[in-house]
Amino acid sequence: MKTFFYLLVLLVSSPMLLAQPLRFAWQNQIPLKINGQALDLAWAGGLNAPQFSTLDLNQDGKADLVVFDRSNGKLYTFLVFLVNGQARYQYAPQYENFFPTDLKGWILLRDYDGDGRKDIFTHTNLGIRVFRNQTLAGQYPAWQLVAEPLMTQGYRGLVNLQVNIMDVPALADVDGDGDLDIVSFDFATGSWLEWHKNESVEQFGNREHLVFRRESSCWGGLIEGATCGAFSFGYECEVPGNGGGGGNPDNRILHVGSTLALHDVNGDGLLDALIGDVACPEVYLMYNVGTLKKARFESVSTAFPDSKALQFSTFPALFFEDVDADGKADLLAAPNLFVNEGNQIDFENSVWYYKNESDSQVPDFVFQSQDFLQSQMLDVGEQAFPALADDDGDGDLDLFVGQKGRLQAGRLVARLMRFENTGTAQNPVFEKTHDDWLGLSAELAQDFKLFFQDLNGDQSLDAGWVFTQNGQTQVQYFPNQAPRGQAFRFEPQQRENLPLTLQAGDFPHFFDWDGDGDLDALVGRRLGGLAYYENTGTAFVLQQEGMGQIQNHAFARLLTPIVADLDGDGLSDLLTGDAGGKLRFYANARHQPAPTWTASMDIFENAAREDFIPENLGTAIFPALGDLNGDQKPDLVVGLATGGLRIAYNQTDGFFADPAQTEIPGLYVFPNPADSFIYLRYHEAMRVQLSDGTGKMLGKPMAVEAGKEATLDVRGWPPGTYLLRIEVPGQPIFHRKILLNP
Repeated sequence: MKTFFYLLVLLVSSPMLLAQPLRFAWQNQIPLKINGQALDLAWAGGLNAPQFSTLDLNQDGKADLVVFDRSNGKLYTFLVFLVNGQARYQYAPQYENFFPTDLKGWILLRDYDGDGRKDIFTHTNLGIRVFRNQTLAGQYPAWQLVAEPLMTQGYRGLVNLQVNIMDVPALADVDGDGDLDIVSFDFATGSWLEWHKNESVEQFGNREHLVFRRESSCWGGLIEGATCGAFSFGYECEVPGNGGGGGNPDNRILHVGSTLALHDVNGDGLLDALIGDVACPEVYLMYNVGTLKKARFESVSTAFPDSKALQFSTFPALFFEDVDADGKADLLAAPNLFVNEGNQIDFENSVWYYKNESDSQVPDFVFQSQDFLQSQMLDVGEQAFPALADDDGDGDLDLFVGQKGRLQAGRLVARLMRFENTGTAQNPVFEKTHDDWLGLSAELAQDFKLFFQDLNGDQSLDAGWVFTQNGQTQVQYFPNQAPRGQAFRFEPQQRENLPLTLQAGDFPHFFDWDGDGDLDALVGRRLGGLAYYENTGTAFVLQQEGMGQIQNHAFARLLTPIVADLDGDGLSDLLTGDAGGKLRFYANARHQPAPTWTASMDIFENAAREDFIPENLGTAIFPALGDLNGDQKPDLVVGLATGGLRIAYNQTDGFFADPAQTEIPGLYVFPNPADSFIYLRYHEAMRVQLSDGTGKMLGKPMAVEAGKEATLDVRGWPPGTYLLRIEVPGQPIFHRKILLNP
């Protein structure tokens, strides 16, 4: 039975703690298991539409992986190491911040200058930009921009080498002269293959230059039609000396959006062409039956590879890289999408891997899996929405993850997944227990975002969920039937609607903003603004749009707010995630008198740079907070658009600092800061008493039974910093800083 504690005291408010710079450090070693199997890359963040290149990141002589996810606009770095001769990968985000920013469209790493270090080729609005690798021995990667845009000599003079942002070009030594050429679909029609020959060797006798000339505007005599698999052959367009002009013979319907990979598939020394097309599921293989100087294609096949023909829902892209560390190029395939148009792609299983098992010059690509790297990640497909709560009452936080949806009978159907903390409150270990927690997939809804709040005022945390159904965003909750501190209990047939009208794509966060004892709503707008709704008791009433001058903005869409004291100064802060992949921290937002709140983003530790920096986490991020390591600081779990999670521990110095305060493993004091009730529990019997900021004891001591929860009612207490004195028989006296009504 709970013990209720009432105090008749003189309350003396004390000054707020001084704010400390907010600091987070990424954690990648927290164990996570699915079906009993520990995942090596659990917190890498998931993959949707990745592009693959290799690069020796740590200079150990082995080819590591650099992955750019087209849909998320984010780069990932993985180190390779060998275990019993088998390649294993380790997520190594410390390298990511050494790459150029604002990467978009496509990225391919190729060594154009022959110095043994791969350089970056990527998209720019003007075509292609190139970064030369200038990494020094024993140092982190370093780059120099050497071309933006990359130029080529056309038949009308020097022009920028344009590549449609929907395309992926091929970078390879087409004519065997030792330097890197470029083959891409023409920018105007998307029907012809253009060969841009690199003349660095011819003009300078080395590979160090990027000197291109359009050698052919219908390379291989190939033209692509408007429908899947519609290729024609035998066209002649080369004009010696100027590259010719393809035009648009027969006034064909233009087909824009293609990927191109060049690889010697049959071992004859010539590069064959493999093409993927927008809205087409197959890969089109065309064998090169020409010469090094003049390619020629005569037929097309979709039976590639032999072991299992590639068959995507739409728009495959191919990458030939050695990913098993055996010295032979393997094959990876992934969708070349910015968004999952028509919800056709299963983004939990979107990376096909074929191992090259050949012992000759003719590759033998043997199918291995449809979830390369993804099988070792927490990856729920699209848009992971995390939440934390101790739902089983064992004193540590469990993990819950919602999602945009999973393909089911041709439509996306969202579900909630549960991961039990089988470790401790100080050292979490998460293990998946439910793939469809509460059976909510039966709702046939999308965009499940879970949160835990006392929504009906009975002192127990309820389970609320935001979801989209028939184009409408709604909020419902399941009332928790169990007393606070015990395992949650829900009745599936009992649910309540919250009277909050939302626009499609809005994200609400519930917090007592006006300090009147009930939960109000801060709503992040789909277009980027922040709105405040007051809880009037019967409805949530809109009071203000654009709070803190957080207005609609193209790079801050899908705004997701969360309120807590993150820096330990006793005042409520605001943290937002957005579609620009940025986390913004607004210190003391609830107490800011100024109309414009100032955001800080340099809150993440980068040990390699020995500094704190902003992070680019992709195109949409969804933060959640909870103390994962028992230090009384709110740690950060971030859901990514690619369906995975990142976790960061709060490293803020001086958080609730007090020389008398000592950490007590297993002591449960929640919430802290508090505005209504404080709940206390410890595995041994104890006596507790509060004092004010001057050290004056307040009221009488309270006895707390071993393993039982006691409740302290602090409603109406003045804001301030208090000290909880804890006496356990046979142990020294402990203290815990308590912040009230921040």
